[in-house]
Amino acid sequence: MSPFDRRLMTISENAFAARVQEIAARVEQLFDIAHREAKGKGKRFAKVPLIDDHFCKEETAFYQSRVVAAMTAVLWLERQKKPDWVPPLPLLRKDIDELKESKCPPAQLIGLFASSLMFQAWNWQQGHPPGLVDDDLMWRTPEQIAKQQQRGGRHHA
Repeated sequence: MSPFDRRLMTISENAFAARVQEIAARVEQLFDIAHREAKGKGKRFAKVPLIDDHFCKEETAFYQSRVVAAMTAVLWLERQKKPDWVPPLPLLRKDIDELKESKCPPAQLIGLFASSLMFQAWNWQQGHPPGLVDDDLMWRTPEQIAKQQQRGGRHHA
C-alpha cells in the first residue's frame, strides 16, 4: 500500500470515527426526547428510537449503546464496496423479517445478515466474515472479492 493510500485510509477511518461520534450524540438526544415524551404521558416505558423495543430510565445506557451499534452497522455497510443490489441494512424486526421472507435471494441474504447482527447486539465487528457476497451470493474476504473483480468474472475457489 502506498503512503497516499495509507493516508486516505487514515482519513477515511477518522471520518468514520467522527461520524460514529455524531451518531452517538444524536442517539442520546433521541433518547432524551423519548424519555420526556413518555414521562409527559405518565408512562414509565418509552419507545426505543430506531429499533423495536421499549425502555425505562434505568435501561437508557444499555439501549443507547444498542442503537448506536445498530446505526454504526448501517454506516459500516454503506462504506463497503458492494454490489448495487445490496439494500440498506434494516433495523426494525418487521423490516428484517420482510427481507428474510422475500422471494428475492439477495434481499433474503441481507435480511439474514441483519437478523444475525441484531441477535449479536449489532456488533458488526465480530461473528461475520469481513467482506460481502460475490456474484454467486457467497461470502468472500475483501481480498477474494478483489481477485474476482480483477479476473472480471465469477469467483472460483
